[in-house]
Amino acid sequence: MEKFNAQAVIEILKVLASNFQLDSEQIDEAIEDLERIKSTIPIENDEAIDKVDEIQDYLQYLLTADDDEAEIKEELSAIISELREGL
Repeated sequence: MEKFNAQAVIEILKVLASNFQLDSEQIDEAIEDLERIKSTIPIENDEAIDKVDEIQDYLQYLLTADDDEAEIKEELSAIISELREGL
């Protein structure tokens, strides 16, 4: 994933993780932001596109999940760490 795109995704996830409440509006905005980022990724970088899709799917899942806040923050932190390793 291009560094700029990965950094943008990380920043979105950090905001969600730090201020997390199951706020569907905030999650929807994050999904839309990720869609805009995904549109800037070159089509041949399918690994990066797949990663953004995976994150969007997880956020979509959160809209209906009953997971506890600590578990969700932990999962978001794991996604952030994984993205940082790919930079």
